Amino acid sequence: MEDRPLLPKDLPSDCAIVELSYRIKKPENTHFDVTISADGHERSLRFHRPRVVQFDKDLPEILHGLEVEDVSAQGLRDMVLFVSIGHGAVTFWARDVVELSRSQTLPPLFDDRPKKPWEITQGPEETYNYRAPRGGAFRSFSISTRPFDKN
Repeated sequence: MEDRPLLPKDLPSDCAIVELSYRIKKPENTHFDVTISADGHERSLRFHRPRVVQFDKDLPEILHGLEVEDVSAQGLRDMVLFVSIGHGAVTFWARDVVELSRSQTLPPLFDDRPKKPWEITQGPEETYNYRAPRGGAFRSFSISTRPFDKN
């Protein structure tokens, strides 16, 4: 099963945000993954080459709502989509969006104990993670900006 390209009209605006994962790597490999829940189904979306990613300083306890707007007519080179998550709590521009196949979705990042960033990624990588467990409100941040000494 391959990733399926999506258009903004293919995405539900009324959905619960289950998980966010912002992976900063080389520009061509940077992506922002969003797992949404709508109509009893979870879907994993990947936005390629996110730019100007902004997090509201007062993120709500529970994120709800996804707005994706096609802005290709504005001629902003590879920034074709404007994305707003949680009614503006997280915003960014992206090149495109695909629905990830089941085989490529990321495993859950959290178990009973919080993990250190280097335990999750096995190396230095700049990352932001948000995970809302079922039936509750929970925020977790994992940001790594420099290599760690593993000794």
